[in-house]
Amino acid sequence: MLSNISNFIVSLSKCIEGLLFPDMASDIYRWTFCVTTLFTQLVVLSAVSLFINRILRPVLLLRNQDYIWHYLWLVPSTFYLIWYYNIYFNSTLSSLKLALNPKNNIISFLINLGAFLIYYIIARMLSENNKNMQLENANHSLKMEQLQFVNLQNKISETRRARHDLRHYSTVIRSYIEQDDYPHLKEYLESFLNVLPDDTPMSFCENTVINVLISHFYGIAKDNNIDFEADVNIPASIPVEDVDLTVVVGNLIENAVYACISKPDMPKNIIIKGKVQNNVLLFTIDNTYSNAIRKDKSGSYYSTKHEGVGIGLESVAGIIERYNGVLKIEQHNNVFYISVMLQLL
Repeated sequence: MLSNISNFIVSLSKCIEGLLFPDMASDIYRWTFCVTTLFTQLVVLSAVSLFINRILRPVLLLRNQDYIWHYLWLVPSTFYLIWYYNIYFNSTLSSLKLALNPKNNIISFLINLGAFLIYYIIARMLSENNKNMQLENANHSLKMEQLQFVNLQNKISETRRARHDLRHYSTVIRSYIEQDDYPHLKEYLESFLNVLPDDTPMSFCENTVINVLISHFYGIAKDNNIDFEADVNIPASIPVEDVDLTVVVGNLIENAVYACISKPDMPKNIIIKGKVQNNVLLFTIDNTYSNAIRKDKSGSYYSTKHEGVGIGLESVAGIIERYNGVLKIEQHNNVFYISVMLQLL
């Protein structure tokens, strides 16, 4: 990109020199060329600097778009080859005479302008993609909060129903007491206790965020006859943002549960393990699946819920990379294995 700009500055400077000082332009290095070059650099590099700071710099700082830069170099290199071929190989005229022709400089300007237009489009696409990922993360966090609220409402409704029915149970109990029918009273009380809502809080680990997520999806798994095992020992306080923890753990468990629900005629098993060891958070999820799992050319997994690449896993990968962690995905014998390691510094 800088090579393209420098070639354009040199050619344009010589063209301006030819227009302002035609008698001196035929010589290679005169003071007139220094003046026109300085003027051209001030104009062109100011515009380029403004473009880089306002358009490219924010995109370059995005941590979850690194893979794009493995291929983006092809854009300026293509324009460089076009420039290099047309100037040095596709003409019988010398480069000096080509530079003195205003039409060639207009064409060069349009070529570079087209290159910067492509840079701008790519930068906007990366920026919008990053915003979509952030929005997806926020939506996922809100979804988890909404699910917790729904669960709380269900518990409140169950308690209200039990309280409403309590007066009927009291009438029957009083009748047994008045008749001194204690054997039937004991039997009735045991059946009464069995129908009361379970108010025992689910506790899988000390960490509140992870415990809430596992508890929620444990309820969904139970309703869908999924064998759900969780052996998690993660402390209450770890140096990971709650939002990031929600996105990583929530997305991975949700994907595992959805994979089991999508095929009712298959074995449904989910095994979750997690612990903190040597300042590293280790978290694994194994789940059965039946649908074919596909990846694109860059190695990203396609979503099983919609067309295109799965945004959930892409968000997870971006957060893990931010914590200098590792995401490992394997599949074997209809079992999907996901392992996550996050550095806790």
